[in-house]
Amino acid sequence: MNPRLLARLLLVAPLLADSLAAGQNMYKWVDESGRVTYSDQPPVGKVKSQEVVRIVGPANAGAARQMADQDIQFKKRQEEAARKQAETAKKEQFEAVKQDACARARGELRALRENVPISRMTERGEPVLLDAGAREAEGKRLEAFIEESCGSSG
Repeated sequence: MNPRLLARLLLVAPLLADSLAAGQNMYKWVDESGRVTYSDQPPVGKVKSQEVVRIVGPANAGAARQMADQDIQFKKRQEEAARKQAETAKKEQFEAVKQDACARARGELRALRENVPISRMTERGEPVLLDAGAREAEGKRLEAFIEESCGSSG
């Protein structure tokens, strides 16, 4: 690399860094002898050509951090919404199972009260009709279940 060019770049680098931070104008000009000059001040005297270069720094020095914080907050809101949705789905599923159990218990209690023959399976898998004592015990069990779980008696 040309030593003169390297020297110019080393002189111009701090000016460019300052301009980037401040968002100032940089001036570039060629004087009558053909020498190129960069400065944060406009040229004085005769020049062959002049150019104003606007170097804009970041609009907000903390913009990257702010965007990262916003992204984190957005992800937290998404996770919270997903958690709430999962909780709601779980509650709805539990409520559906509960309503089904209550409907079955009310149906069985109604059948007991209407003296519909009801059988239960023995350990060997044989059906046995409930006698009067078993029907009464089953009715009390169903009433207690309905009262406790369903909020009303059948």
